[in-house]
Amino acid sequence: MDFSGSKSTISEAFAVPTFVPSSYAGARCLKRKEQAPEPGRSSSLLDSIKSALKGNGSERNPQIRSTLVPGASEPAHGEDELAWNDNTVVWSIGGVVASKWSFEREEQQIQFACMAWFLQPGVVHSANSSDSSRSKSETDGNSVHSGADSFSPFFRKSRYKIVEPSSITRAAYVFFRSFGKIILSNGLEYTFSLPFLVRQAWSLYPNGVLIQRVLDDSELKPSMTAGSDDFVLPTLFTLTNPFEEPRAVGVLEKIRGGYYEVPSTISEFLPGSDQAVDFVPAGERVLHVSTRNVFQGMDLIVTISSDRRKLSFWHYAYEAIKTVPSKQGGKPSKRVLKQKAGVHAGPSTQSAMAHDMAARGDRIREPSPEVYEETQPAEMAEAPLFGMPVVPPTLSNTTTLASIATGNSAPASWPPNTRRSSFTRNDLTSTMDRMVLGRRSDIGLSDAVTQDTIQPAFWMAKLLDFDLDEDEAASWQKITFGLYEFRKEGDDMRALMLVCSPIRGVVHNLRVECGKEQVLKMEYQGSLAGIAAVPVLSVRPQVMDLLVLTAEHQLVISTYSGKEIPIDVKYGNVVSGSQDAEVSVVAPDGDVSISSLVDCQKIISIRDAIHSCVTVVFEDGSRARVNVNLLPKDELTLDVLAQLGNYTDPENFFDIHMAFLDNWFNSGKSCVSDIQFECLSRAILSFFGCIPPEEFESVPPTDPWLNVLQSPSAKRLKDDTALGELRIPIFGPKKLSQPIRLTATMEKRTLMSLLSPLHFMAEELRLFVPAHRRLSKLARLIIRLATPCAPGWAEYWKRLFPSASDSWDLPPIEDTYGKEDNTWPHDISASLFSRLASPEGSVGLTKLLSDRTAPRFTYFQNEPPHRLMKTIAELFDTLCDTKFKESRKRAEETILKLAQMHCSSDFLNLLPISIAIPLREAARTCQVGPPASWPLMAYEFVGRNDLTEASLATGDILFNDGYRSMKDHLNHKIPRKTYRALFEEAHKAVHHGEEITSGVELDLADFTDIRFGQDRRLQEVARMLRSSVSPTIRMQEKPELSEHDLAKEQQAQVLKTAERTLALPLGRAMFTFGSVPTVKKEICTIPKIELSIRVTPNNALIAPEVGKIPAESIQWAEFHNGVAAALRIAPSSGTVDSSWIAFNKPNELSAEHAGFLYGLGLTGHLKEMLTWHTFGYLTPKHDLTSIGVLLGLSAANVGTGNRHVTKLLAVHTPALLPVEGVELNVPLLTQASGLVGIGLLYMSTKNRRMAEVALHQLSRKDLMSPDISNEYREAYVLAAAFSFGMIMLGRGTITSSPADVSLLARLRVLIHGEGPTTSTGAKEDASFDVNLTSPAATLALGLMFLRTNRQDVADVLTIPDTILSLNSIQPNFLLVRTLCRALIMWDSVKASKEWVQAQIPESIAKAIEARSRGKAVDDAVELAYYNIVSGCCFALGLKYAGTAREEAYTRIIEYYDFFNRSSNSSGPAYDHKIKRVAVRDGLNLASLSLNMVMAGTGEINCLRRLRYAHGMYNAPIRYGSHMATHMALGMLFLGGGRFTLGSSDAAIACMVAAFFPRFPALSSDNRSYLQAMRHLWVLAVEPRCLVARDVDTKEVIYLPTKIRFKEGDNIVGAQMISPTLIPSLDRLLSIKVDTPRYWPFYLDIANCPPHKETLLRSQTLYVKRRTMFLSYLEDPKGSRSLFVRSGMSTGEAASLDHPQLSDGAVHPASDLHQFITSHSNDISFIAFADRFCRGDGVTEAEKVLSSFCHAALLDCIIQDKPQVLSSYLMLYRTRIMNPRSRYFQLEQQEITRVAEFYLRLFERRFSGRTEGITRPSLIRESSVVSAVNAVSDRLRKISDSPELQRAIRAYILNQRDSPDLQETDSYPDLNHHIAWYLSKHAVPFSAYLPRLREYAKLTLETLTAQTPEEERDAAVLEEGVKFLVHQSIGMFARLSTYWSIESFEHALQIWQNT
Repeated sequence: MDFSGSKSTISEAFAVPTFVPSSYAGARCLKRKEQAPEPGRSSSLLDSIKSALKGNGSERNPQIRSTLVPGASEPAHGEDELAWNDNTVVWSIGGVVASKWSFEREEQQIQFACMAWFLQPGVVHSANSSDSSRSKSETDGNSVHSGADSFSPFFRKSRYKIVEPSSITRAAYVFFRSFGKIILSNGLEYTFSLPFLVRQAWSLYPNGVLIQRVLDDSELKPSMTAGSDDFVLPTLFTLTNPFEEPRAVGVLEKIRGGYYEVPSTISEFLPGSDQAVDFVPAGERVLHVSTRNVFQGMDLIVTISSDRRKLSFWHYAYEAIKTVPSKQGGKPSKRVLKQKAGVHAGPSTQSAMAHDMAARGDRIREPSPEVYEETQPAEMAEAPLFGMPVVPPTLSNTTTLASIATGNSAPASWPPNTRRSSFTRNDLTSTMDRMVLGRRSDIGLSDAVTQDTIQPAFWMAKLLDFDLDEDEAASWQKITFGLYEFRKEGDDMRALMLVCSPIRGVVHNLRVECGKEQVLKMEYQGSLAGIAAVPVLSVRPQVMDLLVLTAEHQLVISTYSGKEIPIDVKYGNVVSGSQDAEVSVVAPDGDVSISSLVDCQKIISIRDAIHSCVTVVFEDGSRARVNVNLLPKDELTLDVLAQLGNYTDPENFFDIHMAFLDNWFNSGKSCVSDIQFECLSRAILSFFGCIPPEEFESVPPTDPWLNVLQSPSAKRLKDDTALGELRIPIFGPKKLSQPIRLTATMEKRTLMSLLSPLHFMAEELRLFVPAHRRLSKLARLIIRLATPCAPGWAEYWKRLFPSASDSWDLPPIEDTYGKEDNTWPHDISASLFSRLASPEGSVGLTKLLSDRTAPRFTYFQNEPPHRLMKTIAELFDTLCDTKFKESRKRAEETILKLAQMHCSSDFLNLLPISIAIPLREAARTCQVGPPASWPLMAYEFVGRNDLTEASLATGDILFNDGYRSMKDHLNHKIPRKTYRALFEEAHKAVHHGEEITSGVELDLADFTDIRFGQDRRLQEVARMLRSSVSPTIRMQEKPELSEHDLAKEQQAQVLKTAERTLALPLGRAMFTFGSVPTVKKEICTIPKIELSIRVTPNNALIAPEVGKIPAESIQWAEFHNGVAAALRIAPSSGTVDSSWIAFNKPNELSAEHAGFLYGLGLTGHLKEMLTWHTFGYLTPKHDLTSIGVLLGLSAANVGTGNRHVTKLLAVHTPALLPVEGVELNVPLLTQASGLVGIGLLYMSTKNRRMAEVALHQLSRKDLMSPDISNEYREAYVLAAAFSFGMIMLGRGTITSSPADVSLLARLRVLIHGEGPTTSTGAKEDASFDVNLTSPAATLALGLMFLRTNRQDVADVLTIPDTILSLNSIQPNFLLVRTLCRALIMWDSVKASKEWVQAQIPESIAKAIEARSRGKAVDDAVELAYYNIVSGCCFALGLKYAGTAREEAYTRIIEYYDFFNRSSNSSGPAYDHKIKRVAVRDGLNLASLSLNMVMAGTGEINCLRRLRYAHGMYNAPIRYGSHMATHMALGMLFLGGGRFTLGSSDAAIACMVAAFFPRFPALSSDNRSYLQAMRHLWVLAVEPRCLVARDVDTKEVIYLPTKIRFKEGDNIVGAQMISPTLIPSLDRLLSIKVDTPRYWPFYLDIANCPPHKETLLRSQTLYVKRRTMFLSYLEDPKGSRSLFVRSGMSTGEAASLDHPQLSDGAVHPASDLHQFITSHSNDISFIAFADRFCRGDGVTEAEKVLSSFCHAALLDCIIQDKPQVLSSYLMLYRTRIMNPRSRYFQLEQQEITRVAEFYLRLFERRFSGRTEGITRPSLIRESSVVSAVNAVSDRLRKISDSPELQRAIRAYILNQRDSPDLQETDSYPDLNHHIAWYLSKHAVPFSAYLPRLREYAKLTLETLTAQTPEEERDAAVLEEGVKFLVHQSIGMFARLSTYWSIESFEHALQIWQNT
């Protein structure tokens, strides 16, 4: 912008009215409050004290202050105001008070307040997620490496965390004396400490505030003495995080980038470790901080040094805070050197500010434990403010204002002492800490300089310096600043900074631009006269102009390189000065506007500019708000102005723009779009002289009919069918306007420079169907402009919009032919079609657009022109790319590009049908089997939303979207509740205590009804596992019993049933696992255990007598009950946090809550519990609570080795303490829990230290002999074994290392007790009990060498084969050895009878075989057989857990039945009881093993056996058997059938621990096994139930699927019907859906990581049903499909091709509108069938339409192509459309091109025929051709009229003045019919026809002369001439299609007859 050049001004000012400034609502609110009567006035002493407390450096502030900022919701509109006084802050939005905060209780006055952006940190949940970030325990440096291969992929995925992203929001920053507050709009509030007084604050980009502190006078004394500012602490600080201390702003030499969309990079300019950080000199005071928005993208700061009389301009940028290197040993700062030189010494020089900081040092908050700043940059980069990224700077010249005024500019040098000291906020903190702690009170601030510093978050680089004269320096408060004219020039960005000096009455302009190094530079641009100036949005969208108040008190808008537009203010609503005398408004940059009172009603100041609104201040102090927005609202008007600004001369454009504004203001600034565009059209036409002078005058019509015609309603309803035949009477003869001929002074090239961009703009509107109404208006303008200079262009648009011109003007031949201006313009639609037809030879539209002249961007900021046109051109270029030989590959690339352009599936609905059809056909090509690498939007585009649904689903692995009920998926489809349901809900809401929770609710009816059919097995299982309801027991009536005996018998029955009831929670925990997706914000209800029974037939409720059931037994049952309640909560529940856990804590710790905590830990929720809450649970020494917390924390952090949890475990586990024999008051069971916790925490880590500790506890000396203190020694040793085995899980090496050899030797000793002997040969006293250590060491050995297949290790676990050796070992040891041998030799385990027999020693097998023949067998052999077989069953259960393998099922159920039969034998002898116990234990283990294999299947045979076992409460069955039975029952229906068990190493170890065969006699029996370990099965659970859902209804469906998986070295295929369990993920290869009812679906698990990730995240297949079929549930046999019902009727095709009446009643699918809802959920189909296919039409046309719609809908449903239903309707509409319609020509051209596409291109390039795959077209070719022929038939009938024949003859002969080309009253549709004929037959432009006629004549003469007379044949020569002339038309006219033969022959006939 050249301010020194001449200025163009408009003589007449544009008037803008004033209005009451509603933006000052907050200030008025505070004003009314202050005007209220006060109880008493403060004394002068109190006022003096308040003034002293404010500090010497602070200034007196007005009582009320306020600031205005742009609205946050809509950047282009709205204003937010923040007003405050001493103790109140008011936030108003748009003149309405939104929030008001009072701080009277804070006892401190508000120093300052401002609005700024605040970064809210993301929230971290403990739920599972698809996010790849790991949990904190795995990333905080406190974790150790775990064996990832030991855990299943599902488990690893389940330990991820949900991290909600950070967000930027607007907040109010309020600063008090010693602290500050950040208040968000949602009410959230942060408080932070302030070590200084705040003078002022400004908003920064991207977030945070810039703070300038008060500079005390005492701080300046040392600097004045030394002559330097190095002794003054920094005054500029930034605050981005309330948990961080304010950081000083650093100074750099340069900042690269940091403007518009260029990110800042300042790392290369940061000071090194041996350099000190520079700061802004303390004497600099901030005057202005630019705020980035959509109108400007630069971050600048303006400061002033009043002492040096210098303005400084800075560029600031944010830099991610990193670790700051220590400066110790580096180069000392200047301050330190000067202090050492004696310049500054002694504590007396300490500033008052430092003392004040030290006094408040205890209030400084410590930084947050979370690393807030490290995550901040990434969040900022992802959420830029208003879409604008960050900013950069550079060193620049120093220029004085005086030299600028004289025209000279001389650089000045940087002051020699600009290098600041390295004193930062951290030094300040360390100094304060010493002061507060009483260390050397005389310490100098210089001692802190050598400490580590806090790196600045924001950095500044100086751009320019200005010198001020004395008057300006004295009145620096009045200088204002602003950024405007931010635009792009080429590849560079530039803007102007205004500096308004009211004292001198001049506005300086500084040019800010980026150089080649992407570093901002600033230089002087010029100046203009003015006493005030502000940037406003006035004339140009997105570009700020300059509003100047001249010395004559006139408002002027400076725009377009110095052009001035005067503004006249209409005085109306103003606010008097007396009402607001006490209110001072702070501008967005923070300056307090001070205006002096002048005489008269003149404008003396302008301020508070927000977008287009500005406050004007009058001489009497009154003020008003003015809106200087001169932008039209009509989108077409704005677009045309943009094209003018881009491609016309700036001088001409300004004149046109001003003429438009003049016309618009004369019309009263009408908001009607037609009027706005008419004003612009008149301005353009008048400028180029394209309209006669009489049309300049706008005379309102006097006739009512003319008023109706010119009304907006008439234009809008012009094409209405009802009004189509309305004829308006003609008043007088029609006036024909003569075409305007350009004068010699008006260059034609100037007009063409405007015509070309308008034509391309119109072509782009033609490609956008919703813009066709705007296109019709623009076409009229183009025709008027093109008629005098380019008649060919005018006729091009006249053919498309014949109503846009009154007459059909033909150009003279001598002025048109052969001239470039008259060439036919580019037809973009035809160019695209030709690109499809011949991709090798045609020139793409992309190149055509790229060859155009580069736009100037005079009007817009940087909007690339023709975006839609370029998008479509790129798509067609891809669709025609010859480098892809296959049509499918071209289609895939096209759809991929569409997705990359973020075009949704609705994009094609906005395009013309000829453009959309090729893209739809490409999408149809890819619809079957789209590539797996596509983005989600590409799947949506081709209509495969089933492929996107699973990828978009986020949630927990164990309970995710795949298992949500339909009401959670489709809330809008929830059926209306009945009155009864509403009454019940209201009753529950009022009476909370009456709500009863049984604990067996699943709420998964939509899943379970499909999973288990219509039987009631789930209800039966829920009944059996319900422990909160008294069971009903039928007792046999015994009349002979007395009342006492009867009561005794009933009590015995109660005790027997109670043992079963106490075992139910363990099974219920499995059954209801993960059935509650979210928790309520209330106390979690734990169902009570009901031990009473209801006896029938008396229906008496019998409760157990007090004391009959031990209290400890009830406590452990309640513990399991609490675990079951917690396991109902799904791991994905993000609402479970530490506060919710603490909220559920009872007043007194209980066993139920202990189990509840343990359950939360098993599902990972306990990880969120805070440390102090953990101490609150562990401190009371409640045993069960300690067990639950320790095991829960370990399970929540399994495999991580978290050090915090390790410390908690060590406190409760003496074995982990460094000093042996430490006496801790910790029960042995709690110590055992600690050992198990160590095993879980360090699972599969091979941590030698922890393994040694656990192994040492196996032979703990004080446990050798049993006594009362070590009652639970066996459980402790077993816990130590599990701990060791889990730590070393599967880590036994193939070739033993020395460490493994040592461990193996120690374990062998513990197993067999083979201790060393003395020299005399006698054995030493054993140091351990081998009966205690042998099973434990065996288990440890088996887990350590899991899956290693080491036979040498397995041989350690020998099975005795003689009776003597069997009598020397406990029989249950054989079970453990058999099990562990199988764990080691894992690959040899087979589900065959031969493998089981191989595990039994031969002697034992023979003895058992002899027993079957009646031979007696030793009891030891029989017991050994039972235990070995039990161990084999357990091994098979572990090997095939969750697989439902038939061979394993058959083998285990065979032994289950064997044990079941053997358990029925009875005998009074003691040995019989022993064998019965062994058989019962074998039955229990077989039951568990069987249901481990069938986990989650709900298999009916297993259910029958378990149901029988459940009813055996009268038999001599103890608690352990009930526990095994109901655990097996819950496992069979694990999670309601949604889960199963895994087969990873960790899963095997947890299953061994949970199902270990130590079945207690009582529920409180923990002597041999820690019962809390029974729930470790949770860590082995995997969600492997494959669920299929209909993607449209979200209903669970039956779906046949083909699955391929690995079985050993083979690949096996299986066909399953979902819902079903699938193999483990490491074996699964692929899942395929290949059924005619659903679209094909293929998951390549083995080769496609995204597919595997999808299955891990959600085990749900979302499938899309083909609309012609019903689901398998509704139509199992397929007999109700629409394909069958339609009967393949041939009449439907005939109805589409030739719409006619038909007998719909006899059609098989005549009731389509009734059953459509069963076949399709598409709302468009349903509505269409309901409204158009009923067949209830009255007229014949309605019946034909109904028949056609019925056929079209049936065709779309059968072929599943809903996207073409609208295309069929368009075909029908084109058949019957009135030619007088505005869009008739457009639509008939569209269907013509569609017909050519299907006739010429589809079969060759889109059908797939070349690849051997033939696909039918979306639209029937015959239907399109039939529609085209129907339109052609109508044209032929019209062409027979004499009037049209004469008009065509005149056109062919180019008779310009022929009256046959003018419309008459008898033929008002002549123009439309001529356009129809010319467009339909592609007749060349009339200017070419005479020369074409001459060419035909010359050709005929030449051929006649060259042909011998005897060979001449007139007919042959004539046909040859026709052919040559027809083929050569392209040389004369640039047409998209060839002239039709029919019309061409007609023209030849006319020529011959003339």
